[in-house]
Amino acid sequence: MSQQDEKEIKLNAFNQKDVSLFCEEMEEDSWALRAFGVLLESSSLDYFSDEVTTAASQYRRGLRNIVELYLDRQEQKLNALQSRNATSPEWFIENAEVMCKYTRQGCFNSPEVALEHVRQEIQRMNQVIATFGADEYPKAQKVLEDLLDLQDGIKARIEVQKVAKDLENSQYKFIKAAAKKKRETEEK
Repeated sequence: MSQQDEKEIKLNAFNQKDVSLFCEEMEEDSWALRAFGVLLESSSLDYFSDEVTTAASQYRRGLRNIVELYLDRQEQKLNALQSRNATSPEWFIENAEVMCKYTRQGCFNSPEVALEHVRQEIQRMNQVIATFGADEYPKAQKVLEDLLDLQDGIKARIEVQKVAKDLENSQYKFIKAAAKKKRETEEK
């Protein structure tokens, strides 16, 4: 696990109120852009059409900048909403559920890799429960229990693989020693 993964992420509550506020802000921006469009439509744009004057070029650039500023503002608001969602307990719980599903389906190359991902999700579920409580997010407790069961199963699988490999190695050594002894006996 990298240092950034080990470092706890600051959790933020995220709910319908956040989405509603975002929608209100986007609606305000939309009305501002619509008003700007109506203003342009009803205006005399002679100042913008003179290809020769520097002022016309500056006016056109200014109009483009106004639109780009609004678009940048909307993009920043959307990114802030996405960032807030990505640090919400709901997001962590959903990701942990997906991780459980993928792990059970065998989507990882090795049990060690799966175990590392499961441990990371266990850490996040513990963080959700420690920050907000199991009463606030009972689903986090259930997902944590699923992750712990999954972790136990993966650890058992790793142990079985180690024992099988050790057994295979000891059988190989035994067969090799028996073949050597047979060869030595035949040579005498």
